[in-house]
Formats: sequence, C-alpha cells, structure tokens
Amino acid sequence: MKIEDQTVTESEVVVAFFNVLFNGYHDINLVDTDSPFCPDFSNLDTYLDALINWPNDVSNGLTASIEMDELGI
Repeated sequence: MKIEDQTVTESEVVVAFFNVLFNGYHDINLVDTDSPFCPDFSNLDTYLDALINWPNDVSNGLTASIEMDELGI
C-alpha cells in the first residue's frame, strides 16, 4: 500500500491507516486528528432551501413501502 508516495508493507501501519480512515478520525487531507469526524450543519438550511420541492404524490412514492415481490428475489 502507498501512503504519501511511500510503499508500506508493515501490517500495523496499514491497519492503523484504515482504522483512522474508516472510523472518521481524519481530516480532508487524510491526516489523523485523534478525534472523530463532526459534520458541520451550519449551512444546512441554505442547502435544503435550494432543493427541489417535489409534489406530494411524488414524495409519497419515494417513501412508500417496498414489497418482497418487487425486489425480484
């Protein structure tokens, strides 16, 4: 595996890298921050206001239950 353009073969380093990555203990540059990721919702209202408002029949269809026979299993 390559980390910062260096090939790493030690399993402990590889496991530590993915532990940080998959548990959200990294910043945008994949640097270990020693603290879990905390989303910033400060601009969420602006984002949500820009979304399309679906008609009720469409939005109800998006949240309808799915029957087993519809899955084709």
